[in-house]
Amino acid sequence: MSLNPNHIKWTCSTSKRDLVTIVATSKLNHSAEEMWAILSKAGYLTDVNQYVEENTSDQWAGVGNEDFFRYRNGKEFTRTLESWDENEGIRLKLAALKPKKQKNQIWVHFLYNENEDKTIDFSITIKVDSFRNVPRPLWWLYASSKVEHRYKSYMTHLMQGYEHYLRTGKAVKPNQFGSNKTFE
Repeated sequence: MSLNPNHIKWTCSTSKRDLVTIVATSKLNHSAEEMWAILSKAGYLTDVNQYVEENTSDQWAGVGNEDFFRYRNGKEFTRTLESWDENEGIRLKLAALKPKKQKNQIWVHFLYNENEDKTIDFSITIKVDSFRNVPRPLWWLYASSKVEHRYKSYMTHLMQGYEHYLRTGKAVKPNQFGSNKTFE
């Protein structure tokens, strides 16, 4: 049975100027071992993220390793592993290959906790420090209306992608769970 988006719990914070933190958490009927098999596999993003068309890595085995990925919209990023723990998950820092005038900072965490019934509580956290050019009086409105909305949609589709791949062993298809103009 596929993941119902209504079962995702959300936490959003814009407590710090320019930094938006969004957390999506859901219980998945899969083990920590199964989740780790995905997170520790080089090039796995094309299996779980419907907006990614390419994901490559020379080495994906621990802190400091990097990979490259390209969204279908042509935007390219590197991900650097900041934390690698088979009992918890991974923490990454993203960097655009062709940054805009301002240097964006994005951190992504894929964390899990195994429950007694061998299910996991899986969370995706995205911290974005990318909107310094938005005037201060408009910042809170922009963050809550544009940023949170787009990332919630993206993270819902990503959460569904992980669950789909865990359940079927098949890679997601482009826009399998819906579209998001920011990432496609």
